Amino acid sequence: MIKVNIHKQVGPSAKKISYSWEGRILKSIISPQNIIETFDFSALSPGDEVFEIETENISFSPLICAKVLEDNTLIVDLIFWVDSFYEEIPESIILEE
Repeated sequence: MIKVNIHKQVGPSAKKISYSWEGRILKSIISPQNIIETFDFSALSPGDEVFEIETENISFSPLICAKVLEDNTLIVDLIFWVDSFYEEIPESIILEE
C-alpha cells in the first residue's frame, strides 16, 4: 500500500505539477514544459526513510520525504501546486499496489 500526504503550496503561475505511479516508482511532471522527474522507492525496506531528495531534471524536489513502515506501507509526502481556482484536494490519498 502507498499513502500519499499532500502539502498544498501556491505554485508558479501557468505551471502545473502532476504525478503518476507505476508500482513504487513515482513520476512528477511539470507542465506545460513536460519536465519529468522520476523517484524509485522500490529498493526501500521497512524502517527506511528518505529526506532531501536531489533531482536531475527540475530545480527543486516536489518530494518532501518518504518512509516505509514495518508493515511495508510506503508513505510519501508531496508538494501539490494550487492556485485560487483549484478544486478541493484531499490531505492524503491511499493507493493499492
